[in-house]
Amino acid sequence: MADYEHLLVKHDGDTVRITMNRPERRNALSEPHLRELLDAFETAGRSDATGIVLGAEGKAFSAGHDFADVAARDLGSVRDLLRLCTSVMRTIQEVPQVVIAK
Repeated sequence: MADYEHLLVKHDGDTVRITMNRPERRNALSEPHLRELLDAFETAGRSDATGIVLGAEGKAFSAGHDFADVAARDLGSVRDLLRLCTSVMRTIQEVPQVVIAK
């Protein structure tokens, strides 16, 4: 598994554990965070794991989009960010493993 800045990923037997690790931002979804989630789920989806657990460090599972990231963008860039978010959600739905949010 790759090393990530915003995620902790562990292959634990037949389970891949993906933990969002931006507790200081309540795991708000910035572009780099979303890109890491996409890569982690694509990689986990190709693995021999039978399940994926998505968790989070800190007080909040996720505060949603990181508005500091969104506010700094023009309209076209916001659209690109939302397309990336859609890709993440579709990938989570399409991996062959059972996905559990913890």
